[in-house]
Amino acid sequence: MPIPTIITVAEADAILGVTEPWFSTLEPEKEQALGWAEIYFAANYSCAYDEDDVPDNIKEGLALLGNQYLIDPNTMYPVDSEVNTTSKKVKAGSVESAKSFASPSQKKFIDQYPDITALFSTYCLLTPSSGSDAKSVPIVRN
Repeated sequence: MPIPTIITVAEADAILGVTEPWFSTLEPEKEQALGWAEIYFAANYSCAYDEDDVPDNIKEGLALLGNQYLIDPNTMYPVDSEVNTTSKKVKAGSVESAKSFASPSQKKFIDQYPDITALFSTYCLLTPSSGSDAKSVPIVRN
């Protein structure tokens, strides 16, 4: 289980208050959610701030990510949706199917949490890992 190091459960409680499902979740699950939020944060944002004095915006964003993890942990994975499909081929007779995907340098990333990215934006750039050497990718907002 990942242990949060940037934000505590008490700090997240103060930020989220009675927000559900956070409010009705037990502390061990909250701690796990914050740990996964920090993993997502580290994998998708490149930041510059004093780690001994973490800005409130960073803590607020992490609290929101922790709550999002409780809502649906599956949304903490990168979105590799149809936006990265460059061509499709479907054939019904004799069954045939083919898909082509964008190369890593052309790959688009859908920012799943634009409001949270806005909170981080003073200190961080969105730089999601895409399994390649790409340092940044175009962002598509839905």
